[in-house]
Formats: sequence, structure tokens, C-alpha cells
Amino acid sequence: MNKTETIISVMEAFDEIERLKTENAELKRMNTVVQITDNGLAVGKEKPERPRWFPNIYEFGRRAIWEKYGERRYYSMHVDVTENDDGTKRVETFEHWVKDNYSEFPDFMSREDFMQEYGDEMRARYDDERAKALKED
Repeated sequence: MNKTETIISVMEAFDEIERLKTENAELKRMNTVVQITDNGLAVGKEKPERPRWFPNIYEFGRRAIWEKYGERRYYSMHVDVTENDDGTKRVETFEHWVKDNYSEFPDFMSREDFMQEYGDEMRARYDDERAKALKED
């Protein structure tokens, strides 16, 4: 690349930066709601992030997903407890238990997304199953 080509590519990069700044400003403008005041003046106001009823719908959907993919009422989610040679008990780790028992997720969620959203519920279920397994052993 010679000196002229380098200067042209730098200028093109600056042009692209300006184009992106303009596009960003336009997107911010589109995210503003115009509110007409009593005296007829238009005032820009940021859109609310979520409607007031959003938490109710979110919680309803969250419970439905957990019931379908998390609770798994149709089979045991037993925590394995084994005895070492020295007589101490070895309990299956939470991470291993999760991999064994949670393999299906909604199409729009990855394993990591599911664990992030339902980690507390999964940990509570593991603790219950772990307590049962230690009591049985």
C-alpha cells in the first residue's frame, strides 16, 4: 500500500465514522416520544423502558418456562452420593448435577442464559435433592 492509498483509506474511515455518528443520532431521535404540553409546546421525552405491566407478564412467562424446562416433575433428579475408600462420602457437585439433569432449554435460550435466569431455583432443587440423598445414605 502506497502513501496515497493509505491516505484514502484513512479518509474513508473518517467518512464511515461520521456516517455512523449521524445514524446513531437518528436512532436516538427515533427513541424519543414527543409529548404535547397544555400550552401546545412539544417536549421530547425518553420512551419508558417497559410498560408498568411488564413485570407481571415477565413473571408469568418465567414461571411457565420453569415449569416446562426446570421442574422436571416426571423423573427423579437424584444427587449421587458415593463412599470413598477411606469411608468419607463424596457428593455429586452442583455443576455436574446440572449437566446431568438440565439438557433441554427453550429455543431462544442457551444453557448459560437458562442458568443465569433460574440459577437460584436450580440451586434450591439441588440442595433439596442433596439433603435427601445424604439422609438416604
